[in-house]
Amino acid sequence: MQTYITPWFKFWVQSNKELFDLMTDEQIGRTIRAALNYCESGSTPDLQALDKIEQASFKRLCNNIDEAAESYRARSKAGQENGKQGGRGNKSTRPCRMMKPND
Repeated sequence: MQTYITPWFKFWVQSNKELFDLMTDEQIGRTIRAALNYCESGSTPDLQALDKIEQASFKRLCNNIDEAAESYRARSKAGQENGKQGGRGNKSTRPCRMMKPND
């Protein structure tokens, strides 16, 4: 099973489109691949292998990835804590809000 620092990240179209419009398809591909590898392993690629605009775009994506990773860790920790306390009750044992007590 692959370990990710985060299984998702936000891709803000407006802010990334501005940089991506200045890049070739090859540059965009290298940037996205570097971002996906960063999501997967958490290790920063050799930035010298990327040109200046690729580095700038990658750093912008890394900020989004780091934010998503922090959110993912916090949600995972909360889920673990809730699980230690027994988690959510079964639906059959929880009272239904729609039911009225018999008079």
